[in-house]
Amino acid sequence: MVSLARTYGPPAAGLPLIILMLIFCQSPQTNPAASQPAARSTSYPMPALNPTALASLGEEPTALGADRVPTGALATAAVDSTSAGGSASSLVTLNAAERQIPAPVLTAYQQAATMLAAEQPGCHLRWQLLAGIGKVESGNAQGRHISTDGTITPTILGPRLTGSGGFARILDTDGGQLDHDTLYDRAVGPMQFLPGTWKGAGRDANADGRKDPNNIHDAALTTANYLCAHHRDLAIPAQLNAAIRAYNDSDAYVRAVLAWTTGYATTAPDPIDPPPAAATAAQAPAPSSSQTHPTDTPSPVLALTPSSTPPPSLATCTSITLTPGSLTAVTTTTNLELTGLYTTTTNTENTITLNAAAHTPDGHPLTQTTTKIPERSGQQRTLLATLPLNQLTRPGQTTTLTITLTAAQEGCPTHALATVTIADVTSPATTPASDSNATATPSPERTAPPAPSSLASPGA
Repeated sequence: MVSLARTYGPPAAGLPLIILMLIFCQSPQTNPAASQPAARSTSYPMPALNPTALASLGEEPTALGADRVPTGALATAAVDSTSAGGSASSLVTLNAAERQIPAPVLTAYQQAATMLAAEQPGCHLRWQLLAGIGKVESGNAQGRHISTDGTITPTILGPRLTGSGGFARILDTDGGQLDHDTLYDRAVGPMQFLPGTWKGAGRDANADGRKDPNNIHDAALTTANYLCAHHRDLAIPAQLNAAIRAYNDSDAYVRAVLAWTTGYATTAPDPIDPPPAAATAAQAPAPSSSQTHPTDTPSPVLALTPSSTPPPSLATCTSITLTPGSLTAVTTTTNLELTGLYTTTTNTENTITLNAAAHTPDGHPLTQTTTKIPERSGQQRTLLATLPLNQLTRPGQTTTLTITLTAAQEGCPTHALATVTIADVTSPATTPASDSNATATPSPERTAPPAPSSLASPGA
C-alpha cells in the first residue's frame, strides 16, 4: 500500500493518498451478501405506512405505494421513532398479528443489543432493527419450535443458489454441513446467513461452545455484530441505511426492514409462546378414520418465497395471501399433503382453486394437482395441496422439491401465490397407487444434475 502511494503520488500528497486508499480499499470481514442474495422478486413483507406521517418528515408519498417510499425517509423514521415527540412516531402502527414475536426470539434480540451496547457503544444498535431483519428474513421464526437453548426447528433454509430464477450462483462452500446441500449454497437459519459468511462471522452467544446459525441467540448476536462493522453509528440515518444494504443490497429489502424497525419501535411487541416440537412437525387437520395412515411423516417446509405477481386488481376478484411459517408438509403412505393458513380480501361462500405444480430443485417438472379451498379464510389450518408420492420420488428414496402455488377464480386472472421448498420427502419402499382424485402429470425421465461449474461464484 505504501509503495503504491510512493509510485503514483508526489511526496507531499503521499500521506493523504495512503489514508484515502486505506478507507476505500478496506473490505468487510464477511461477504456483503450475508443473508440472502437479492432475488428477482422485489416484494418483501411490509407493514402499512401512514402517508400523513410521511409528509410530516418532508417526503411526498408516491403513487406507487409503500414499497416505493424513499429509503431516506424510512431511515429517518427508524432513527427518530423513539425520540421524544419524534415526527415519525405514527408512521408505522402494527396490527395485533404484526406485533407478535415468539418470546425466545424477542429475548435474543434484546440480549444481543445489550451485548453490542457494551462492546460497541458508539454503534447505537437497537433490538428493533434485529427484529426488522428477522421479520423480513424468516417471519421471526414464528410457527417453529424453539428449544430452551434457542435452537429453531425445523431448520430454515433459503432457496438453492443455482444462478437461476433471479438468484445468485454460489457453489457449495461447506460440504453441506450447514445447509444440507453439497452442490450449491443456501442461506441458513432465522437470520439467513450463507455458510461461507457464517464460517467467518458466526458468534457463540449462549456460551454452549458452538456457533450455530439455527440458534436464535447465536444468529441475533452475529447479525448485530455484522451491522455494527466499520464503526457504524446506526443513530445516523445514512449509516443505518448502509448497514442494512450491506446485509442485502436491495432497495425493496432496505425499505421493508426500516418499516418494520419503525413499527416495532413505536408499537410494543406482543411476545407469544412458540409451538411445541410435535405441533410444528405435524399440525395438519385431523383426518377421518378412513384416511388415517400409521406412517404419516412430517417433512420440513424450508422456505416460502412470495411471488412477485400482483394480486387480482378487479374488485370482484379475491386476493389470497399465505401466512409465512404456517405451512406444514406431511407424507402419508401415498401422498404429500401441504397444509397452512391464509387470508383473503373477500369473505363469501365461494371457493378458490389452488394449483400446485411440483418440481425438482433444478427445475424438472414432476406433477401438478388442483384443490378447492374456501374463499372465507379462518383460523383453522386448510389442506392446500395433495400430491401423489409416486409422482414425486422413487420408492425408498428421499428428495427435496419445490411447489409453485397459484390461485384461480371464475372470471378472474390467475394469481401466483408462492414457491415452497420442502425437504426430506420420502416415499415408502413399496408405494401403493395414489388414492388422490387430483389429475397428475406423469413425471419425465429424470437425469443426474450437472457437475458443479469450475467458475468462481459471485462474491467470491
